[in-house]
Amino acid sequence: MARVTYVVVRSEEDLPMAESRLQRLAGRLKMDHLPDTPALIVRSGRRMGAVYQNSPAVNVNGASICLGLTENGEAWWEPGKALDGSFAIFRETETGVEIVTDALASRTVWTAQNDRFFIASTSQRAIVAFLESFVLNRQAMAWMLSSGTLGPGHSWDERIQHLPGDSTLRFDMERWQAEVDTRPVRFTAAPISDAEQRKRLADAVEAVLNQLHPDPRYWVLPLSGGVDSRALLLGMGLRENLPCITWGTKAALQQPKSDAVVARRLTEHFGIPFRYFPMEMDGTVHPDLVLRRFLQAGEGRVDHIRGYLDGFATWKTLVDEGITGIVRGDEAFGATAVPPTGYEARRAIACMMLMDYGNLPPCPPEEHLQQALPEWLQRRHRESLVTWRDRLFQQFRVPYELAALTDLKTAYVEVLNPLLAGSIQEVVREMPDHLRTRKRVFRELVEAQSPKVPFAAHPAVETDRNLLRSARMVELLRGILNHEAAFRVLPPTLHEFILAHLMIDRKKQKRNWRIMRLRRYLKRLTGPIITGLLQRGRPKVDMDPNRLALRGAIVVKMVEILEEDAVFFVGGEAAQ
Repeated sequence: MARVTYVVVRSEEDLPMAESRLQRLAGRLKMDHLPDTPALIVRSGRRMGAVYQNSPAVNVNGASICLGLTENGEAWWEPGKALDGSFAIFRETETGVEIVTDALASRTVWTAQNDRFFIASTSQRAIVAFLESFVLNRQAMAWMLSSGTLGPGHSWDERIQHLPGDSTLRFDMERWQAEVDTRPVRFTAAPISDAEQRKRLADAVEAVLNQLHPDPRYWVLPLSGGVDSRALLLGMGLRENLPCITWGTKAALQQPKSDAVVARRLTEHFGIPFRYFPMEMDGTVHPDLVLRRFLQAGEGRVDHIRGYLDGFATWKTLVDEGITGIVRGDEAFGATAVPPTGYEARRAIACMMLMDYGNLPPCPPEEHLQQALPEWLQRRHRESLVTWRDRLFQQFRVPYELAALTDLKTAYVEVLNPLLAGSIQEVVREMPDHLRTRKRVFRELVEAQSPKVPFAAHPAVETDRNLLRSARMVELLRGILNHEAAFRVLPPTLHEFILAHLMIDRKKQKRNWRIMRLRRYLKRLTGPIITGLLQRGRPKVDMDPNRLALRGAIVVKMVEILEEDAVFFVGGEAAQ
């Protein structure tokens, strides 16, 4: 685990209480199948931080803590020092504490304060426990139901703030006040040739990857059949002889263009270690356990549950074998198709609101589910749809979806995301639209170095449809949504819709790989034109009721968990 909670106390009398709470949270937040490990506590005056499941992959200097990777790794603890990489940093300063996020907030930091504590943490649950109360943020609930994320800047508790990307928060202990500086995101094409653009990106990626030297005894590279993880393999993995892993269904090993087969072919070509972890929807792990650990690890920030059907057994195995970190291939080089409308630009990034679905009943104002894009996410004057799409990717998709997926892994290991480094994003933002679309330049760079192993066309994990319409999953969701807590928490209009439309597929849908390949080809060929025509005739897509049911269940269970967290410390300190 690589998670941090950092606390500043207003009165020195609260120092023993704060330290006790930080230690007790180690047991509260850990995964149920991992051993108990005391928190590493660092302290300076009225500041203290806790690192949970402390790992050699986490950097500590005095009372300062760094999660992730910084360029050269030198003097990251110095207040005001500008850094590159993918990280979250908690620094002590003369007047208090300084919290720093990377360019895209790939490692999430939440903050809150009351008259006793200032808390900065990678865990919302830790903050709720310190606040000793929970106030449901109905905007977060609305965004979870519509997009499968907590939405732009939202947390489960309306008092907890999300620290944006490229930000520095400075908390002054004497003034008991926080100030946040955030650098604006601007896309402006540089007046240079396409060839010069390619060289700039190649140099930026190479410079970042050359800083990486993970020890192959303790680090692994999750390798899919896509462009991004292959770039890491070619640019760093081969040099460091980094073992590779992939997970998915056994059937995927028989599909020539699946992530599983392509990853195996690549590692065989280069002669590097490779392991495949089967992950089946075969009844060996009950969906109840999967959902419980999914929420325990990720705190309900995202709905992408299908990659964890083994109940996180893959990740426990890595921990048991001494693996302390993974190198992930998250990136923001550009999205796939050219959007014909603003709606399609948002849909491509999964930035969807309840009003975007044609089959959902309208919710009355008293249910408080009204949604709107904040001004900083709205399309700017004279901003092209392609640029807006890619800015949404950087300012919505990365911090609220990809960072949430990273959280799921950091319950077990440390995570590096080198392709999200700020120096790379600066180059991407200065590219013209046509070089970002479908990651054109980045893909060309990878293809130029790659062996003649095709990229994957199919995922290795189970399909959402098969999972969400399986009898055992529907039984679990129906049980949660018929519980008293669901009637108390969920908006009645959508709750009734879910219960009326939740369904089971009696016959598992088999993948027809030829049909799927044909669909993808036609979409690439005619996608923008056809989609635009369809969009004009029918402006809204339908919400899958089973997906909405999963999201509703996430809301219900997270409210229950957070309400328990809110009373975790209540009455406990007096007895100690």
